[in-house]
Amino acid sequence: MLDKRILFQNAELMAKFLYRLHNVKDVFPVKRKDLVLLHGDFSLNHVLFNDKNVVCGILDFADSRVGKPLSDFSYLLDDEDDEEFGADFGKTVLSIYKSYKNSD
Repeated sequence: MLDKRILFQNAELMAKFLYRLHNVKDVFPVKRKDLVLLHGDFSLNHVLFNDKNVVCGILDFADSRVGKPLSDFSYLLDDEDDEEFGADFGKTVLSIYKSYKNSD
């Protein structure tokens, strides 16, 4: 398992990515305020890590769509999925994401 500092750094990077993706308005306009552009399949299976285990890229936008922002957190918040870092990590990502939203 990664140390807490690296986990938090990764949580920040993922939250920032999702926040920016969800707030893209110049690609195509989404008329409903409760809907955003989603990755659609956001999980660790689609995250690239560098040699220091820090996020360095996001892959596979084939399932991108318009939907509710929390949809992109479903895998991260799943405590039963062995391929994820656990629900506590997902909650950290979500908390950081919400802090960006609250600072607007």
